Amino acid sequence: MILHHKGNDKEAVIYQEKALSAADEEGNDRYVMYLELAGDPEKAFKVADAYLKEGKGTEAMRTRFQKLYEKKNLAVPFGTYILDVDRAAVANMRAAWAKKMINLPAPAFSLKNLKGESISLASLKGKVVILDYWATWCGPCVASFPGMQKAQEKYATDKNVVFLFVNSWQREDNREQLVRDFLTEKKYDFNVLFDTKNKENPEIFDVISAYNVSGIPTKFIIGPDGNIKFKATGFSGSAEGVVEELDQMISLAKSK
Repeated sequence: MILHHKGNDKEAVIYQEKALSAADEEGNDRYVMYLELAGDPEKAFKVADAYLKEGKGTEAMRTRFQKLYEKKNLAVPFGTYILDVDRAAVANMRAAWAKKMINLPAPAFSLKNLKGESISLASLKGKVVILDYWATWCGPCVASFPGMQKAQEKYATDKNVVFLFVNSWQREDNREQLVRDFLTEKKYDFNVLFDTKNKENPEIFDVISAYNVSGIPTKFIIGPDGNIKFKATGFSGSAEGVVEELDQMISLAKSK
């Protein structure tokens, strides 16, 4: 990036290529940009085409790809070509997520939410449940929430998909007020459940321990049969990425 900002995109390409094995979608996007700016639009086009078909692109890459495509003056309009790219992306992403599927019984729980209502996992059998473990002090949790809000809104009319946000590892005495203030400030309408502290050891929280969570944010996608289908730890880096990942996991969890 420093080389790019100094106007040395040819050398930036060299170093970005060395980093590709560990690059995220933003890194992929920079690689395409450096290639184009370094005077190799054909390679930039081919690389972007491959990334987008693999589902590893960004909106910025998609915009750059469209401009590169239109400069080629091909007979097929971009709108037609991109449909095939998108179909390939969906198929590749679905295949990749299918390989990550598991099928383990989800530990039962019954926890109270901010309204004082008891919510049990057993009462939600037959639905896809997205269980998101979080705390207000967790930076990656907070960073993922714009995407989680978008995802929740997307599935708001789907009665067979339920989002639950389990607040855990939050040890402050005013825990509930902290959560209320956080949701109010950020304008999130999440259904937050409060994990219970273990009676013998208050440093341990019951449900998150039952799910063997070692770091947050961690999401579990539970299928209609009550079994865990996916476990995802961390934050994918963008709101769009969160929604795309959940789309794939929810779709596969619904399928037989």
